[in-house]
Amino acid sequence: MPFPVNLAPGDHDLTKPVVSWTAQIVSATSPTVELIAALLSHPHPPVFPPARGQTDTTFTIRMDLEVAISLYSQLGELGRSAGWLAKEKD
Repeated sequence: MPFPVNLAPGDHDLTKPVVSWTAQIVSATSPTVELIAALLSHPHPPVFPPARGQTDTTFTIRMDLEVAISLYSQLGELGRSAGWLAKEKD
């Protein structure tokens, strides 16, 4: 069962590697998105990417839909600038 975490002001760094991400809409009536990270909390990565409840540690980030769309755009630009994704056509 997830429990809420209130982070103190400042910069925070999750030191464990993320082994998979999932994204979902919280509710049909609320423009809120959840990003759920499954963190590697033991020395051996899972055979299959785990889902929420199937791993030792998950971390959920909730954000407004506009923030989620901005993040999506930034990740796309990062992928294109690093050469991982094809450049956008004009």
